[in-house]
Amino acid sequence: FNPANNKAEGAGTNFVADGYISVTSDKSGYDYMVTKKTTVGTTDVTPDVAEPEVTASKDIPSEVTEAAKNIEAPDLATAANDIVKNIGEDTVSDLVHKSGYENPNLYVQTSLKVEAKAYDATAKTLTLEITPQYRIVASTAATADGIELGDNGNAKVVQGYQPLDITKPIEVTMELPTSFAVDNGAKLSIKHTKSNGTVEYYTGTVTEQSGKHLLTFTTNGFSPFVISVPAASIGENVYPTLQAAADAAKSTDVISVKSGASHDLTFTATKSVKVKNETGADVTVKFNGTDKKFGDGETETFTYTKPSSGSSGGSSSGKTTYKVTTSAVNNGGVNASPSSAEKGATITITLSPDKGYKLDKLTVTDGSGKTVSTVKKSDTVYTFTMPASAVKVSVSYVKATETPSETKFNDVSANDWFASAVDYVTGKGMMNGTADNTFSPKANTTRGMVVTVLYRLENQPSTSAASFTDVASGAYYANAVAWANANGIVSGYGSGKFGPNDKVTREQLAAILYRYAQYKKYDVSVGEDTNILSYDDAQSISSYAIPAIQWACGAGVVTGKSGSKLDPKGNATRAEVAAMLMRFCENVK
Repeated sequence: FNPANNKAEGAGTNFVADGYISVTSDKSGYDYMVTKKTTVGTTDVTPDVAEPEVTASKDIPSEVTEAAKNIEAPDLATAANDIVKNIGEDTVSDLVHKSGYENPNLYVQTSLKVEAKAYDATAKTLTLEITPQYRIVASTAATADGIELGDNGNAKVVQGYQPLDITKPIEVTMELPTSFAVDNGAKLSIKHTKSNGTVEYYTGTVTEQSGKHLLTFTTNGFSPFVISVPAASIGENVYPTLQAAADAAKSTDVISVKSGASHDLTFTATKSVKVKNETGADVTVKFNGTDKKFGDGETETFTYTKPSSGSSGGSSSGKTTYKVTTSAVNNGGVNASPSSAEKGATITITLSPDKGYKLDKLTVTDGSGKTVSTVKKSDTVYTFTMPASAVKVSVSYVKATETPSETKFNDVSANDWFASAVDYVTGKGMMNGTADNTFSPKANTTRGMVVTVLYRLENQPSTSAASFTDVASGAYYANAVAWANANGIVSGYGSGKFGPNDKVTREQLAAILYRYAQYKKYDVSVGEDTNILSYDDAQSISSYAIPAIQWACGAGVVTGKSGSKLDPKGNATRAEVAAMLMRFCENVK
């Protein structure tokens, strides 16, 4: 079969049916696949797969980067199809014009961006940042396999790589570095830290093919991943540490301690846990601060004993441990480890202020309310010695002295009025750039984009399907629109349409944020006495938006343009959206 002409070699008839096209395959072992061709206006727009983009931190061996080039996520092709379906004729026209070609084809290329962050061949741990992405290429080639980028190629990138939202579990297959080789059929642990800070553990299976070791696992999201030889298992599920297994264990489970790389066999728990030694040698396990040694093949029950008042732990030897709690904190986070310990143990406090904030006050108090002294190890790490009672860690953050913008975007200057807002929203994952080094601050924002940002703020809760006829089930904004509509944050135009690709106006954006504030049960009374008639164009505000504009002005979410105009009917640029989102997050409670 020759995909360059869509014909079987030696045959006189088309091998690919009309309306379909051959493109680069996303499945291992196949060079090409056949997919349906979509025509927008007069231009063919087709999904395709590009090679992974692989980079590495300093001192990462070349075997790691070479292995990382062989990473696949077959379901990315489905996401590419969804993108193709949602590209409008105006966008296609702009991309064709940008290419400089008269009648090019457009190819939506998905790929994985992979950065090798750390590797320890001895301990067998590999840390990777993996991010799905897509770009759009214009080419005069008749098929995707004829695309060639570069000075002598027939293709041009007309839209640089952008993050690709994946909203369902997806299978990933990757090659392991040669020095990480393990037995065929072995299980590896994959620790995944999600964007909201929660941690999930996946179990991957290794298969050997042509001398290469391939790891396959299913993930519920992307970046970052830590792949390691497991320390423990519960049934078929493996975990990188005994603590992770103990946290996941149910009362009827037996945790198996595995052989392999050296592991810290220490854990704390407020429940009784059974542990079986399958290492092939004696092991010593530390439970709630107390050591217990037992032989290969033996199973030990580590019994949790409820402590006396003021404490929150126990051990198999009856020693008392006490609980460490952290209070809720604004503008950042705090972690205390371990979360329970005996008297005299060292507790480490790790601070994580949001960008633009710094530590204001850190206090540790014991069960009687007395202050426990702390030792500063760095700007973000403190320690203290555990007293004979439960303790509480309290932290507050304040705004740090403003510094010039650190934005990575070429079209955002440190002196731009929106620079700090761009840093804020991109740093928190609320908005992304339109390309690797481009934010497009003057570009318009769509209704679908706005509700997607708010949906991310809510950690993307589960929702039923959107009921609008113009919201495709696979669109990146589909779940966000359904969630926002179900909670009264947005409504449609009537006739069953939502207009996800319509440009959002400044008054529409204010109304959406106003309803979102009501949904969050924030105080919106601040706008009731706000005088918006001082603005020259106040009379042009739509009646439905007046309460929202009053609130937004009173809360400092919206400010006038040139001081005297609100421009309520004007389209909200990406810079304006970023600024309003930052002010909302900082001012509205």
